[in-house]
Amino acid sequence: MQETSVLSENEKIALSQFKERLKDLNLENQDLMEDRRLINWLRARDLKLDAAESMFRKHLDWRQEFNIDTILKHGFNNIPEEALKML
Repeated sequence: MQETSVLSENEKIALSQFKERLKDLNLENQDLMEDRRLINWLRARDLKLDAAESMFRKHLDWRQEFNIDTILKHGFNNIPEEALKML
């Protein structure tokens, strides 16, 4: 995984703008807002901010609909560690 310090200049600019657009979110799971995670959303949409933001917000809606953060909070020991990383 690429560190933020080795991002291209365009990626750095897009990441900064993306974070600004997401300031309204008050997420309980702050891991979702880490640079290393946010850059993946941007790359998935070729640094297109509107598309990345839409996809990210839909992902958050999905997490809420299926109570993903609640499930993670209660901790299920039978969920493989690799599966937890995907959440």
